[in-house]
Parts: sequence; C-alpha cells; structure tokens
Amino acid sequence: MPPGAKSPSGAESGGGSSAETGHVAGQGGEAGATILGINTESRALSIVALALSLLLGAAVWLRASGRVLLAGVAGFGLVFAAGDGRELVHQLNESNGGLAAIAIVLLALHLTIAVLAAVLVARTMRPGSAPAADVAS
Repeated sequence: MPPGAKSPSGAESGGGSSAETGHVAGQGGEAGATILGINTESRALSIVALALSLLLGAAVWLRASGRVLLAGVAGFGLVFAAGDGRELVHQLNESNGGLAAIAIVLLALHLTIAVLAAVLVARTMRPGSAPAADVAS
C-alpha cells in the first residue's frame, strides 16, 4: 500500500517497512528497536547487561582498583544513558508521561555514574595520586 493511502478500515498507511524503521518483531510478537543490528529489547541482551552491571558494581563495591574498571563503569554508564535517551524519546512520542519520567530519572542516574567514574579515572591519572580504591573511599 503506498504511503499515506487509506486501508479498508480507514487507517492511514505509514509507508515504511519494519526494516526501514529499525523495528523487529520479537518472539512474542513484540516489536523492538535494533541498533547496529542488535535487538535492544531482547531477553538475552537484557540478561547479559544485568550480569555485567552487577559484576562491575560488585568490583567497585569490593574496591577493586584500576583505571580499566572505572573506565568500564563510565562506558557502561554512557551506553545505558544512550538507551535511556532513546527510550525517553520513544515514550514522549507515545505520549506516555509516566514512563518518560522514569526514563529521565534513569538517564540522569546513568550520566551521574559515568561522570563520577570519569572523575575517579582522572584523579588516578594525576602524578602522585592514590590508587582508585583509596580515592573511592
């Protein structure tokens, strides 16, 4: 059906296929967005992200030192913030204020985590600085 044409039910056609819009149908018929060919709403990706987040959090909690760890935390914070930003735009487009507010809070928290980790990395790079474990305390 051409873009803008009306279907028999009277609904207007969007004119874009699911491949063009970056949406894919999930196993339960649920649509999800793809970024770089990865379905960002897949269950497997959510489990991997949760497990890596918990591992990074535990390493920081146990005061494992190292710039690489803090850089990883900053990177994860930025990646999660990007996902939160995408979700915020989606929820605003859907006029869903409640979920948009949650996305704003998560976006702010993830950006805060990324900034704090970056500050700790910068502190550990100064000459004569204490190890990251001592800086974090």
